[in-house]
Amino acid sequence: MRHTPFHLLILAIIFTPVTARADWPLFRGDAANSGVAEPGFPEQPQILWSFRMPDQEIEGSAVIAGGTVYIPSLSGKLYALDFKTGAQKWTYQASDEVKSTPSVYEGIVFFGDERGFLHALDAETGTLKWKFETEGGVVSSPKVIDDAVYFGSYDALFYALDMETGKKRWSVETEGYIHATPAIYKNELISAGCDGFLRVFGAEKGKERFQLGVGGYVAGSALVVNNRAYVGTFENQVICVDLDTGKPVWAYEHEIRKFPYYSSPAHADGKIFIGGRDKMMRALDAATGDELWTIRSRAKFDSSPVVSGDLLVFGDVSGKLFAAKHADGKIVWEYETGAGLVGSPAIADGKMVIGMTDGRVFCFGKK
Repeated sequence: MRHTPFHLLILAIIFTPVTARADWPLFRGDAANSGVAEPGFPEQPQILWSFRMPDQEIEGSAVIAGGTVYIPSLSGKLYALDFKTGAQKWTYQASDEVKSTPSVYEGIVFFGDERGFLHALDAETGTLKWKFETEGGVVSSPKVIDDAVYFGSYDALFYALDMETGKKRWSVETEGYIHATPAIYKNELISAGCDGFLRVFGAEKGKERFQLGVGGYVAGSALVVNNRAYVGTFENQVICVDLDTGKPVWAYEHEIRKFPYYSSPAHADGKIFIGGRDKMMRALDAATGDELWTIRSRAKFDSSPVVSGDLLVFGDVSGKLFAAKHADGKIVWEYETGAGLVGSPAIADGKMVIGMTDGRVFCFGKK
């Protein structure tokens, strides 16, 4: 199989508008973890279909690729559903609970489980191609670039595997669990971990260029915009880091409400959007960190927001879903699902798919 050279693929990622995508094949949508989907999600969506996993819970997020929705469950099963109808295509039983959001690349589905395995399946049939064992649970959603798979493990190692064979190319040791999904900047990987460091290292050999202490445990995934990375911490801050110099640019902290950030940020029009365990969704100025607007809810935000056109789509842990104008935070739609929510929305072709903690999967869009 022929692959695009790494440097050419990175250029394509940088210069191809994210709005051209009709799929949502990765957690946070793209290599930069932008949280940006194509425009077209309606302001007043309706339920197009729903699917229930029997006696199972969902904490991971769905991805959408090639007309199929792939979504994990705590029973250890990965489900493949038809994107148009919600009909089940196949299931695959992993070794343990699956919280890792899948990634789909060149007809292969990659995801991790709590036993510590990274699985690679045929996307059409669900047949196992290979699996790789780590010494800790794998919650990190893998990033697949060119012919390598990158992910972190709770064994405190960050891995690069050969996409075709699953053989290890290299690993980098950190000082704590790695929960988050890596982002790509040029030909480098950006990973923030539970040891409180943001690290930048080369994708080809894993050579670390710098590490920066961000003041606390990090569970959410870093967002990259131009040469800056943005990430929330469990020490109640949102941090902006210059990836060229390795120096912090700004740190935001609410003056009164001191709560952690589990949610991963999204970006649009010079604004960073992130939900907190203070029950607030907020927009920050990407250049300065100044707070631009907030939305208060009755429950914390662990789910990560997604941008579609001029809308910001998100949900709180009580299962209440929202769509708001991201320019000013004006809410245009709310929906009570009646179940808990940990996973994040996946938006493609004007439709959103999201899984709930009671095992239900919803698809919203325009009828």
